[in-house]
Amino acid sequence: MRHFAYYLGNGTLLCPGYDCLDYDEVVTRYDDTVGRLFAILLDDYHRPLDDEGVDSRADDDRVRAWLAAECDPARYEAPPLSDAGLRLSGFDEGWKDAVVAFARKLGRGTLAPEVLEGIDYVPYLVEGGSLPEDVVTVFANVLKVDSDGTPADASHAERRAAQKLREWLEHDYRPDPPMEVWEFELV
Repeated sequence: MRHFAYYLGNGTLLCPGYDCLDYDEVVTRYDDTVGRLFAILLDDYHRPLDDEGVDSRADDDRVRAWLAAECDPARYEAPPLSDAGLRLSGFDEGWKDAVVAFARKLGRGTLAPEVLEGIDYVPYLVEGGSLPEDVVTVFANVLKVDSDGTPADASHAERRAAQKLREWLEHDYRPDPPMEVWEFELV
């Protein structure tokens, strides 16, 4: 997920192919676009194999096709989405719902308002890959998941990711408690 966030943030998710469409305006609409991108990505993680037992697409092919269609619907057709991808919830594993909910809030500009109140961070999500990569990494590293795939502390993971985001944007801000290495470690 962190690699996906990196490529989304640095503007190269649609390169090569799709004529390297500029998708900044689409991703920064303060809507569910970022959540939908993560929903499609996560839906494809456990896609069944085709009749010959082969996974015919890379994990991000449908994501890229959907984003290209959002950018230029006259040239590109959006792929069909699953029920969970359309509803942005209802995945077979609860942790996926938690990730999509986090991504929706991130893209809407509503992530952890108690931490980010008054900070218009959405435009910064596409100004370089490291910011979204770090924020998604903190969320993923902090999120605790039970043995059945149910997230145990999604709101805490969202808050820590928001603190990392604020730390990126306001260099004098210090999260409380301070970030621990394992929270932002790129593994």
